[in-house]
Amino acid sequence: MKSALLTVALIPTLLIVLETGSLLIIVGIISSSIFAFGWNIRCSYCRKMFALRRARVEVISREDISVLVDIETRGKNGETLQTSQYVPGIREMYDVVYICKHCGSETRKRKKREYPKI
Repeated sequence: MKSALLTVALIPTLLIVLETGSLLIIVGIISSSIFAFGWNIRCSYCRKMFALRRARVEVISREDISVLVDIETRGKNGETLQTSQYVPGIREMYDVVYICKHCGSETRKRKKREYPKI
């Protein structure tokens, strides 16, 4: 009888502990994702997180290429047929220029983008 009462008394306590544990996990996931985002936009000179602001984009090169594109067509019975084919496209290399709001230094990140002309 005592063990049954003890078990009934412990259930709310266990629920509170489980809720707190899951809350801590959620808070941990959110804070680590915020930290990871801030780490990506930190200044390389003064090392402060959340310091970089996007200033401008400078296109370095642009070349003609073939890009693989998925094309959906309808068959005679209405079914969707999906095929892939190469179409004319463009590859752009560009620098994204960021300026630190604390020390004023300029940071560049080189990126590449491929897209079809169509």
